[in-house]
Amino acid sequence: MNDRSLSKRRASACVTAFALLLLLGAQRADASPETLRIAFEDILMGVADVVVSPVNAGMATAENLDAVSDNPILQGLYVVPGFVGLGVLQAGQAALRIATGVVQILPGLALFPFDADLSEDFNVFRRGTLMVDAENPLGKSPPWLTWVLPVIPVTIDARIGPLCPWAVYPDEPREEMSVAIQ
Repeated sequence: MNDRSLSKRRASACVTAFALLLLLGAQRADASPETLRIAFEDILMGVADVVVSPVNAGMATAENLDAVSDNPILQGLYVVPGFVGLGVLQAGQAALRIATGVVQILPGLALFPFDADLSEDFNVFRRGTLMVDAENPLGKSPPWLTWVLPVIPVTIDARIGPLCPWAVYPDEPREEMSVAIQ
């Protein structure tokens, strides 16, 4: 047996295996624009999050005052640096939301013609307390509207100003902190 016939057999075996994988792996293809809608939502609403980050920082600072101390002097000393720090945190989260939206555009375009979407868990900006959480009726009706690529930004939902989970102090001290204090 020479090397040429052996390589031909290997090549035909690889082609046969590849053809079988294609046939057995084929599924019905249904399109879904949801990942692309979420990408545009994150980009556009991320810009709005930057704008409302001072408001979110003020709300988080006010909510944290009781956790900081019972002493009004210490609470007063916390207000300015707390507000500035929480404002930077909220603006940073908004910038990450914009970056996440930019990253989601490529999978959104790639997954558009298939029945596949990125998991909702991928988008951390759909969790937590929001300042504005309004569903856009154009995203549901008429159902064909979300399939028109240039119109997808018009069908996004308004989810603005998610409060960063690290912005608010927990009500109860964590176990490891209470042990360290004792």
